[in-house]
Amino acid sequence: MQLLYRPRLYSKVALLFLLSSIATVVAIAMGAALWERMIDDRLHRYRAVVNTTVELAKALEACVVASEGRLHLAFQWATAATERLGSLPLQLGRAQAA
Repeated sequence: MQLLYRPRLYSKVALLFLLSSIATVVAIAMGAALWERMIDDRLHRYRAVVNTTVELAKALEACVVASEGRLHLAFQWATAATERLGSLPLQLGRAQAA
């Protein structure tokens, strides 16, 4: 406890300022790392949605080609697949407040 009583007031204030500066720098660095991770996760989700949409379009095209003109069956299949995709817990298109 004597360690806190020995230094002068100026030294105590300088030490307090130094510690708060270090804490601020660490907090900013942690925030930047978490921000980068959040962006990477969001891009991964968007890529997954795009890949799913592309595969759905390819499958729909194959269904149309295979059905030889029975387009209404392909649209029913696409509607059912879209409804299944709509139940995924992805929150795309929501505006993020900065």
